[in-house]
Amino acid sequence: MTAALSRMRDAPLVSASRLLAERGFYGIIWVNSDLAVSARYGDLVGFVDVGAPLTDSLLPFAGMEQDLLTLVNKPHSVLDVPSVTIFTKHDRTPRLNLAAVWSQSEQSILVLVSRAVLSSDLEVELNRQIRARLIAEADVVAKSVELQRANGDLQQFASIISHDLKAPMRELRFLADDADTLLAAGDIDQARQTLLAMRQQSRRMSDMMSSLLGYVTAAQRSEALEDIDTAALVTTIVESLPRPAGMTINIDGRWPKMTTLAALLDLVLRNLIDNAISHHDKDTGIISVAVVEEEEALEISVTDDGPGIPPEHQTAIFLPFRTLAAAGANASSSGMGLAIVERALSSIGGSINVASDAPKTRGTSFRVRWPKTISAMLKNRSTSPLAG
Repeated sequence: MTAALSRMRDAPLVSASRLLAERGFYGIIWVNSDLAVSARYGDLVGFVDVGAPLTDSLLPFAGMEQDLLTLVNKPHSVLDVPSVTIFTKHDRTPRLNLAAVWSQSEQSILVLVSRAVLSSDLEVELNRQIRARLIAEADVVAKSVELQRANGDLQQFASIISHDLKAPMRELRFLADDADTLLAAGDIDQARQTLLAMRQQSRRMSDMMSSLLGYVTAAQRSEALEDIDTAALVTTIVESLPRPAGMTINIDGRWPKMTTLAALLDLVLRNLIDNAISHHDKDTGIISVAVVEEEEALEISVTDDGPGIPPEHQTAIFLPFRTLAAAGANASSSGMGLAIVERALSSIGGSINVASDAPKTRGTSFRVRWPKTISAMLKNRSTSPLAG
């Protein structure tokens, strides 16, 4: 029995208050600054555990801890939680009204628990508030996850800029110094060759920046969903890509008609097929673009008979500006194609993996999982700060 309860016995209204409390009309709970129950009074709150956190017994206060603590600085405020049912260890209570106030004399939060008059309006309002709180909490969690992802993007972007763009900039400075020296010496022909090298470095930097722009915006391409014939799409891509006369591209499988992001699917297929062409080490070869339609996704593969990718490099190839230059392959690749593909697929819940066992055997197969249902993902996806 606390000092508060002792004083209640001597008060003029103690007998009436005690009668009502013992008949279950109301109950009082004392809560300390740690939001633990220090005392309780009345049969209506007999299920509340003294010494335990208030929310262990009164779950409706879960998530409202800060609201309870602010009562300390607002002595005239009341925190109401109307018409709730509490599930106890053995049963459930009737509908209850909960009201919390700060008692300056007791230096405690007092929670008055009373029987609620059933009211559909109160139930509707409570349900509305619960739904609003749940939605707000879910939104906070989603934004936190998105913020972590965006921060990761920013760090990766800064790393790419720092590491990969410094090289051509250094080369430009060295070439500029060489050009000054050659002009001072009157060697005009060599100075012209140096200026030509400077232009090449400048084009290289421009290409790298364009590739970076494609990379950071790939996950944000939310064009309207379109009804497309995927067979016509892949055929158009294959016919449009330049390749050696001896390079054959076969289109296999039953490509369906579907509603999807046509531009993003075009980006993925075009980059994968072009990657197979540009990294082939011979002027003759066979590339296969195949599809298997499953219930929830298209399983697409782009397979070539080129030099292959050793297992130790199969993770790095999806990083920006990373490329493996096989002898005889196209050396002008920016190293961004696979990074763009991986980023685009991750933005819609798809995936990509690579299978190759070089140098034991030749050939590489990229396998893409393209989800059939994308609309819900587009509605829920936030915009990255990297997207311009």
